[in-house]
Amino acid sequence: MARPDWTKPESYPKTPEAWPFRVWAWEFLRRNPEFQRQCDELAEASAGAKQRMARSWGLGEFKLYKEGYFSPSGCLWLSEAFREYEAAENGDKEYRVVLKQHEVALVFDLSNVTTAGQSAIDAQLGAAREVLLDYMREFGLKPADVRVNRRGLFEALRVYDALTYGGATPTEAAKVLDPDAFSERGDPDAARKKVNDLRQRAKSLIEEKGYLKLVSRDYIEDRGKTGKT
Repeated sequence: MARPDWTKPESYPKTPEAWPFRVWAWEFLRRNPEFQRQCDELAEASAGAKQRMARSWGLGEFKLYKEGYFSPSGCLWLSEAFREYEAAENGDKEYRVVLKQHEVALVFDLSNVTTAGQSAIDAQLGAAREVLLDYMREFGLKPADVRVNRRGLFEALRVYDALTYGGATPTEAAKVLDPDAFSERGDPDAARKKVNDLRQRAKSLIEEKGYLKLVSRDYIEDRGKTGKT
């Protein structure tokens, strides 16, 4: 993993303020020391071992931490992954599906779309959402609270890089992030506190699997934009 220079914002991938939340999730996960260790250990392992490891971290497929989000191998999160089966195009077909724990199988009928239009798909998706929520309640599962503020994510990432990989102290990081705080009229204590707060936020996202809460934010934002149009 080519580490960016935390003192130089331009050394990070371009326009971090415009990154989708999926990218933020990957940038935080790939900095997890245990994830890095497991990636290195399984570099030559079987596909099955890699898949099991990936799923334990919320990934739909194995991806080395050394790769960027937009590398050729791609990046798929379990929370947005599903298994697709062949459709019954000509005549009836019988399928035997083995469901794993907490998986739900639904059947969609596309024949109505030819007469009712795309609204038939929207109606079926809406009904499917309610069915899935009902199963969530039946299984005793609760959706995670995914309220996340995009503001400060880049600073949190830089602070983590500074203190974990750059060998910087909180004071040194604060001087780079907020040099004015160390001027005659500045407040260095407030700057150091901000750095410590950012470090805690980064650690929760990296080391406590908080990155998983970021993935669904793209869907929430997209749905909000659609509702405004």
